[in-house]
Amino acid sequence: MTDSTPTNPTDEIALLERRLARERAARKSAEALLTEKSRELYNTLESLREAHEQLKAQSQARLNRAIESLDAGFAMYDETNRLVICNQKLRDIYAPIAGQLHAGMGLSEALSGLYRHGMIVNPDGLDEQAWTDERMRQLNALKGSSESRDERINGRWYRVGNTVTAEGLTVLLRTDVTALKQMMAELTDARDAAQAANRIKSEFLANMSHELRTPMHAILGMTELTLETDLAAEQREYLQLVKSSADELMGKLGDLLELSSLDAGRLTLATAGFSLRALIQECADEASRQAGEKRLAWSCAVESAIPDRLIGDRARLRQVLGHLLRNALKFTARGTIGLRVSATPTPGEAVDLSIAVHDTGIGISVDKRQMIFEAFSQADASSSRGFGGTGLGLAVAARLMHLMQGRIEVDSEPGRGSEFRLRVMLA
Repeated sequence: MTDSTPTNPTDEIALLERRLARERAARKSAEALLTEKSRELYNTLESLREAHEQLKAQSQARLNRAIESLDAGFAMYDETNRLVICNQKLRDIYAPIAGQLHAGMGLSEALSGLYRHGMIVNPDGLDEQAWTDERMRQLNALKGSSESRDERINGRWYRVGNTVTAEGLTVLLRTDVTALKQMMAELTDARDAAQAANRIKSEFLANMSHELRTPMHAILGMTELTLETDLAAEQREYLQLVKSSADELMGKLGDLLELSSLDAGRLTLATAGFSLRALIQECADEASRQAGEKRLAWSCAVESAIPDRLIGDRARLRQVLGHLLRNALKFTARGTIGLRVSATPTPGEAVDLSIAVHDTGIGISVDKRQMIFEAFSQADASSSRGFGGTGLGLAVAARLMHLMQGRIEVDSEPGRGSEFRLRVMLA
């Protein structure tokens, strides 16, 4: 049923009243609906707020548990230098000021407490206020960076770490390193004791080498004198064996003496001019003869552009080269032994000298190349039985080269031979 157009004023008023009544009813219905929706929205917001607070509390609890589980003292101050969080470990470390380590407490107050309880390092002798101000200035200057140092607190050592983030938060971390300090001190003592024992050993070896060489010289001298007399063939053969063994023993004693002198730091280098080609010729003549005795091919090449007159320790350079050649001869049963000398020009008057000794001997595996330069070591334990030797030659050579500020390099392959190169800078 719809309203019809009124025909008189009374009907028009009645029509308006009906319309007004309908509008009031619609408004009340809308207000009721709005109230209901508002109530629902409020309840939803309350639920979200409660969930947020619960999540925040859970996150804070997890953070607190994580910080408390740290095996280090931890504290964080906000951008106004007020304490935000601090774990029990830090309170234990700074027990005298534990009461000042609660949320909202200022960092400067904590620093003043440290000063009053004598728990700070104050090499400049500043008073409390001056020291606190200076320490705050240093911390503020750290913004975006950190500092770390070891500090003694209440009889224990701590690694003190302070960091100021780019946002201005100050993070303090205190890690107990007392056990580490004690271990380092023990290691230092053990190292010093080992070095002292090594010096004593080196001095003992040096003295014993001298003592043993004296009677060996007598044995060699008397053997040589006896060989000059009329002897039966069998007697001469025996004495030749004695002399050969004595010569070999003298060589080993010489290596031992050199090594002990190097270890004891008692060996010094001479500096004088010498002829490189004469030195190479001496070594080549001896090596060529020994190679011929073993029926090995021999080669020697010296670059013509190398200056002949050099300045250095001729005797030590010859000694190192002799070790390399003897080593090549010892471990090569067939094939070739070779010597190659080259040089690389350098600015000024120095020469980067390279002397290579190559052979077709037993070779060395990659994992054993470093140990052959260690005293009393050989690449294969069976080598001392099959080829003889003590493992001192290359150790002495390497240390002599180090003393001459040079080095020895090696390329090798088992079964295919080796190449040893000594590199040294000479004037």
